[in-house]
Order: sequence, then C-alpha cells, then structure tokens
Amino acid sequence: MILCNFEHLAEISPYRASHAIYVRSGAVQAVPAVGEVPSILLRRMLSVRGFGADHCIKTAEVIEGRTLSATIEAFFSKTVISYIHIHNAQHGCFAAKALRG
Repeated sequence: MILCNFEHLAEISPYRASHAIYVRSGAVQAVPAVGEVPSILLRRMLSVRGFGADHCIKTAEVIEGRTLSATIEAFFSKTVISYIHIHNAQHGCFAAKALRG
C-alpha cells in the first residue's frame, strides 16, 4: 500500500485542495454505474461536501456511509450544487467525487 498526495480540487477556489490517499498494489479504479454507490463507502463515516459552479462549498454533512445515496440525492436536489466531494471523515482522505447524472 502506498500513501500519496492527490489534488482533488485543482480549480481556482478558496477550497483548492489536495490530501493523502492510499493506493493498493494492483488496485483498479472503480467505475460505478450511474446511481451506484461503491460498497466500500457504505461502511465508513463520511464527510460530504456539495460544491457550486464557483467551486465553493454550498452545503456539507458528516454522515454514516449507508445514508450516502440519500445524501447525494438530497444535495443534487438543490440546483446550486454542481458536484460533490466525499471524504473519509476521520482522517479526511479524499474518497470519491459524485457528478450530476
């Protein structure tokens, strides 16, 4: 397993950010179907942040992973939300990005 830095918000914004991510040897990038939540996210406490087109946070919550699908739906029900970043709540590592389908 490798711990490395990943720039997950490269856009010009006060929230521009990079953070640590773990990469396992032989890991394959997940490509979930539209509306599918990868099972690994369902077992964790998560920090979910909804960003607007200006790349600023418009809403955020700390949730149990099993509620992620409903949280994503609730965030995207707000037209101001352009995309969502999902982080592991405890260590803050970036986990995933959700885009409007």
